[in-house]
Amino acid sequence: MDNKLEEIADIQEVLFAITEIIGSIKEEVNNIRISKNNKRGAFTKRILLISTKEE
Repeated sequence: MDNKLEEIADIQEVLFAITEIIGSIKEEVNNIRISKNNKRGAFTKRILLISTKEE
């Protein structure tokens, strides 16, 4: 198995645990992710916001 995939699986386990701790479920988080994706787009272009400037 690719070590990178194992690391991603570990990160997902941490996120699932945090989701459970705050009293939510994976499906709810996924629905929010999909909604945000539809409104703002996904990370497919790998563009990162480095900083913002307050006025």
